[in-house]
Amino acid sequence: MHTTSSPTRRAVTKGAAWSVPLVAGASTVPAYAVSNCEKTVATHQGGRTTQTAASGSMSNGITVTSAATKGATSKMFLATSGEAGNGGNRGRYNFNVVNLAPPGATAGPYLELNQRTLVKHYRQASQTVTFTFPQPVYCVEFWVTDIDYQNGYYGDVVTVPGTVATPSTPADVTCSGSTCQSAHSGAPGTFGVDPGAARGLVRYKLTGRGLTSFSLIYSSNSSGKSSTNYQQVYVSPISYTTRADCTCA
Repeated sequence: MHTTSSPTRRAVTKGAAWSVPLVAGASTVPAYAVSNCEKTVATHQGGRTTQTAASGSMSNGITVTSAATKGATSKMFLATSGEAGNGGNRGRYNFNVVNLAPPGATAGPYLELNQRTLVKHYRQASQTVTFTFPQPVYCVEFWVTDIDYQNGYYGDVVTVPGTVATPSTPADVTCSGSTCQSAHSGAPGTFGVDPGAARGLVRYKLTGRGLTSFSLIYSSNSSGKSSTNYQQVYVSPISYTTRADCTCA
């Protein structure tokens, strides 16, 4: 027969003592153990540019700045809103915002990086774009689209130090470490892509934790002709979390 009786005070005290290690053990769960953390997506708000520098912003207090770097013989400038442009470049400029939805990538306002050449020997030129966060962030990732090439005019090269870069179509874009460029670089002819297409699209994931900023370097691997030439790539909205206990997939 089953009988019940009230526990003695000593038994209760003994049970309480045994419960302490369980609580203490819970505090030893390692950091970064939380998976599937909800991410924040920051959107581009554009900015202003001169021929040598640009400044802009994103939602959530993120600032974006850019500076043109010129080599000894290069003549590269950032495209400004006051330029007429040529062909499909009319009305396009550095730090412009364009709504895009490449397949498989984040849709929304993309930041246009637009630069131009005036003379030959343009390989040494680039612009460095710096994204600065108001607080430490984790699991940062974004996309860059329209990485393409035209022999003798431009060859898009995008480097984001400290990232893992994955092209959507390796037949069109090749990546070595954190640097990506058109797979057709060096070939004769034009290998342009539409910025809303999967071709020329690369996903960048930053490996660092607790970041307050990162940089993107946009350069060319093709010499410009004697006429003015433009090249562009587009940076997607940026996703991240501010939780230090999150794992990054």
